[in-house]
Amino acid sequence: MGLIDDDIRDALNKQKPSKPIKSDSGTFYICPNCNRFIKRNEQAHGNIDIPYCKWCGQRLNWRNEDDDKK
Repeated sequence: MGLIDDDIRDALNKQKPSKPIKSDSGTFYICPNCNRFIKRNEQAHGNIDIPYCKWCGQRLNWRNEDDDKK
């Protein structure tokens, strides 16, 4: 039962939006959960930021701190 509880907790934690980490190149970002590279705007989605990491499912928060001050 413990493994199932851990899986459920992990899935719920992935639903809390986390800020992607900007890579040194500036082109890619890093998922704060799985540390894999992601692009801010995937071509399949046009100019819409992808809401989740395509590798692990972590929900992403692309908002800047400046956006919160407006």
